[in-house]
Amino acid sequence: MEVANELKRLTNDIDTIGLYNEEEERKKIVNTQINTAKRQGIEQGASNEKKTIVKSLLSKKMDIPLISELTGLSKNQIANLM
Repeated sequence: MEVANELKRLTNDIDTIGLYNEEEERKKIVNTQINTAKRQGIEQGASNEKKTIVKSLLSKKMDIPLISELTGLSKNQIANLM
């Protein structure tokens, strides 16, 4: 209840009116969500590409420890792609 009263007081305070813009905050939240989705998409794409490369190297009978060294994936991760 104290928080609600303080919020009400600040909302009506001439010095704090306009400091919070709901539309700007909404835009910030949406932009953050978009940027997060883009970053996740890029990471997922890179992961998928790495898996494709590993599968290709495995089909060429390349040594798993070498694939691990080149890709940064663990031997178990590579084994799971077989």
